[in-house]
Amino acid sequence: MLGLVAATERRTWWWVFGLVFVAAAAWALATPPMTGPDESANAIRAAAVVRGQITGRHIPDLGGNELWSNVMVEVDVPASFAEAGYVGACYLGEPRERIEGAVVVPRGADCPELTSDTRSVDALTYEYRGQPFFYALVGLPTLVSVDDAGAVAMRLVGALPTAALLASAVLSVRRLPTVARALTGLGAAVTVSPELVYLAGMQNAGSVEIAAALAAWTSGLAMVTLPEAPDGRLVNRTAVALVVLILTRGLSPAFAALLLLVLVALARPGRVRSLLARPEVRAWMTFGVGATAVSGVWLWVIHEQFPLYGFSPIGFADALARVPWWVQGMVAVFGSTDVVPPVALHWAWGAAAALVVGLSAVAGSRRHLLVALGLIVAGIGLLISGEGFGVPQTGFWWQGRYVLPLVAGALVVAPTGVREPSPAAPAPGRLRWAAAAVLAVFVAGHAWSFAYALRHYTVGHDGPWSPSEFLLDPIWSPPLPPVLLLPVFVAAVAGLAAVLWRVTVAPAVTGAVDGGADDRGDGAEADRDGGDAGTGATGRPGGGTGNRSTRSSTVAVT
Repeated sequence: MLGLVAATERRTWWWVFGLVFVAAAAWALATPPMTGPDESANAIRAAAVVRGQITGRHIPDLGGNELWSNVMVEVDVPASFAEAGYVGACYLGEPRERIEGAVVVPRGADCPELTSDTRSVDALTYEYRGQPFFYALVGLPTLVSVDDAGAVAMRLVGALPTAALLASAVLSVRRLPTVARALTGLGAAVTVSPELVYLAGMQNAGSVEIAAALAAWTSGLAMVTLPEAPDGRLVNRTAVALVVLILTRGLSPAFAALLLLVLVALARPGRVRSLLARPEVRAWMTFGVGATAVSGVWLWVIHEQFPLYGFSPIGFADALARVPWWVQGMVAVFGSTDVVPPVALHWAWGAAAALVVGLSAVAGSRRHLLVALGLIVAGIGLLISGEGFGVPQTGFWWQGRYVLPLVAGALVVAPTGVREPSPAAPAPGRLRWAAAAVLAVFVAGHAWSFAYALRHYTVGHDGPWSPSEFLLDPIWSPPLPPVLLLPVFVAAVAGLAAVLWRVTVAPAVTGAVDGGADDRGDGAEADRDGGDAGTGATGRPGGGTGNRSTRSSTVAVT
């Protein structure tokens, strides 16, 4: 029986992994090389890191520009990547805020391409402060190819960890009780916004950071809130996501620390004590401390070698005025902020998020709701502090996607507070309609975003809107025809929505049995003595009088 449960987990994991990867791969193919956020700088750094240049050389005087001298370093990379910035600039459209003096090269056949020139030359990059591990991974294809094919391969390799982490997040959602599982699954769907899937298809560590945070939130919440003691798979899933998060970006260790504090605050009575008594938890704690030390030393050394002054803060009022733009950036802002779908898409996505949080607030724990709102406030506050006051200083203007690890927590913390049975829990019919609405927005929003960006790059910002033009007669053509890429992408996100419905929503609205969590209640019986269900005096799972209930729950939980 346990083997059957494991097989079900593996099948679900591979379905989600494959569908996310196909969607990210479609993005990787549908957008021209080096047009992702900071992608040329990321590519140069990746090519340098994989060749042993972990930092770079400081440039004291970059053409008399003191500001850029402060944020740039010089590295040695293949000559092809030294021209990466010019390749991406050719496809710029109409950015939200045109930089004064920016030159936009006409798109189309005149746009330059990455060559096969492997001569080592000097190149500048401003991506050097974050931890080098993601760049070491995506830089591997450059050891084989440095042309456009190599750039696409870098994107595809970078999508692998994001797809894996999101698949693990879905498995952890399956562990939750029925209604909480459905609402948390919908919250996770909202977190997997067009922005996240797009970033997964670019050379950008942001997608890994967000996916790792979502996996850590879902796995950790299941680990500390379920009535039964967590099994080893759930512990390992939580730990792996946390370690990846810690090692990804500059702010990631702080996000991981806050996440752990929230998990401790929301844990069932006795759960933290019982977890600390388990050898695998102590081993993972040692590994996590080591990862934190590595990240801490890296960030300290970088700050000492390359002190950062960056852009001047803009003040509280101006930063507050940018909040709507930052919220848009959490949903769908592509390229160098020059590909922005209509605001109606962002409103629809926001309404889906509000619906999930609202249903969770009605039937959930007040403590979970307050923590969720606190995470949203913390995320917005961090954006305002960084942009308005330069604390923390990043050297550049802030983007809304930077705080998605916190917003992801809010969208899954609130629904995990739902208790069952409860008269306030949404009725199956009401939940069915809410889930259908959220997942419809999920599929339509992703499809709309992809088609909008595809049109932008194939025929230009001011090009024709007719699908027959940008799908069948493009000026710039991706490696696969646009008319093929669009249906493949839509099929992938529709399939992902179907999997989410099947494994998270269906049991709550149809009474289906899918091998998920034990849905017989909220564990109140197990908590009568204030202890950790299924945990004896030694803190081992299945100890004491809880042995029988733990065995049955372990079989049911996947």
